[in-house]
Amino acid sequence: NLYSPSNERKNDLRNIKVGRTTYDVTVTGPVANTCVQEILDAVRTQGAVIPADAVNALNIVLAQGFNNGSYVTIKRNFFKAGQSAPNFPGGLKLYSGISTTIAPTKDFGITIKVLKTHQVMYPGGELLDFVKENLHNSGRDNRGGGRQGHSSQSARLPDSFDRKQIKFFNGILKGLKVETSHLKYKRKYALTGMHDGTANSTIIEDLNVSVASYFAGQYNIKLAFPNLPLVKAGGKNKLPMELCTLLPNQPYFTSLNTAQQRDMIRKACQKPGEKMNDIIESAEIVKSVSSANTAQDYRFEIDSKAIQLYGRILEPPKIDPNPKNLVSRGAWTMSAVCKSGNIPGSVKLGVVSLLPKHRYTEDLHNKFMDAIKKRATILKIDIAGPNNPLKFSTARDLEKTLSKKKKVPT
Repeated sequence: NLYSPSNERKNDLRNIKVGRTTYDVTVTGPVANTCVQEILDAVRTQGAVIPADAVNALNIVLAQGFNNGSYVTIKRNFFKAGQSAPNFPGGLKLYSGISTTIAPTKDFGITIKVLKTHQVMYPGGELLDFVKENLHNSGRDNRGGGRQGHSSQSARLPDSFDRKQIKFFNGILKGLKVETSHLKYKRKYALTGMHDGTANSTIIEDLNVSVASYFAGQYNIKLAFPNLPLVKAGGKNKLPMELCTLLPNQPYFTSLNTAQQRDMIRKACQKPGEKMNDIIESAEIVKSVSSANTAQDYRFEIDSKAIQLYGRILEPPKIDPNPKNLVSRGAWTMSAVCKSGNIPGSVKLGVVSLLPKHRYTEDLHNKFMDAIKKRATILKIDIAGPNNPLKFSTARDLEKTLSKKKKVPT
């Protein structure tokens, strides 16, 4: 219990109903090693040593506020459940949310880094609709959706699936949560993939009847697609796809294909001003969502104002052609940056060409040196003096010259 509001033990008796079974659950535990008062002291004291448990506790408290506000939590990212999200290739949705990182910051105590983030989600709905949406991808080598705007209503289900299609859906359905309603109550399952047998061909061994016949006799449900593969759900359960409803707000963790990556970049890309406005708005959301939880239970609040840092623009350094003014070990003397004009320093510009003598002419040499000076001017670097004279050398003489240059301090 990292976020105990006060120094007291927690004892709570609850009745939790799962399906048709009710469990008596007792929640009990001691006070955390780091109490909230220590966290408050760390937040309010500038330069204080902030315990690691304090940061972990604050992350839990922050996530608790978002969970109470009907947000989907994925690590430290929060997405509003049921938001009006744009369509994403493959029958998916692209959710926008808030990413938060709590960390100690020098001279500012504990700060929260807030960013706008995006996450591909399963939209929820009939599992058959999702399968139809991805039928055009089931013959490809990649995993996940592809084309944008392909309507599941216009897609036609085949009479049966081949091995390649079963392998494709076995990958993208694994881990998805679905709900069925053919029982007297709704029951949730976690899919483990797609079965290669159909409702007509799969026999329930204990009853010696097919799955299609079982649903017709037990639940008076005549399957519309008895020749489609079943889905594997929790243990040995195998269910017809047409009876499964895909639960919403599930994150899509499968690798994105080329079409999806292109769509992600197009929808998530923003101009700097727009991104800044989104970050400011996200910070306000963090404050409003968390304030009720933090202020009431833990007696501290989040300030949504961004940290402001002050600085000055330094003059660009200039090269002094005077060889007497050396720069120590290649580093600029930063005290001189405050002054306008040249900074004491010596830079010798040398060029080595591996072209043979008959190809590297004097005219080509001058053009090349002029191009370097032009580029230096764009970078606001002054190179004084005429172009270095053109000299030709053998490989052995060049090695001797360079070895001597290494011994000269620069």
